[in-house]
Amino acid sequence: MRTLLIWVVILFASLTACKKEEERTTMTNDVITHPVTDTLGKGVFKGEQHSLSGKAILLKENTANVILRLEQFYMSAVPDAHVYLSKTNAYSTGSVLKVSDFLINTNYNNSNITIDIADNINVSEYNYVIVWCTQYGAYFGSAPLE
Repeated sequence: MRTLLIWVVILFASLTACKKEEERTTMTNDVITHPVTDTLGKGVFKGEQHSLSGKAILLKENTANVILRLEQFYMSAVPDAHVYLSKTNAYSTGSVLKVSDFLINTNYNNSNITIDIADNINVSEYNYVIVWCTQYGAYFGSAPLE
């Protein structure tokens, strides 16, 4: 009985110790909710270790919201892939900002995806959009925001 109680306490402590990461984005499929007033940057994905293609476009809506639009996006299912804004064309702690978890275990074939960027993010600091698989440390590729 005592062992069971210890396991319950350990489980409770580990579950309550986890802190939810600050929300930075939301994602929708195929929807731009407001007219776009400005293109802040755009580029074409270049795949590296795995198949990745499509366009990345950073847009400012007329409401002053910033969105990241992935168009004609192709990537096979990956267990732990994420989209990042990056200061370089590589994944490096300190130079990247995760903006979406939505790529996890999903196939994308000519998909159009809209990611809302949180208001507190200064997008002018980032020059690339990259896709990185955390579980395997795999760099899928990047698109320059020019």
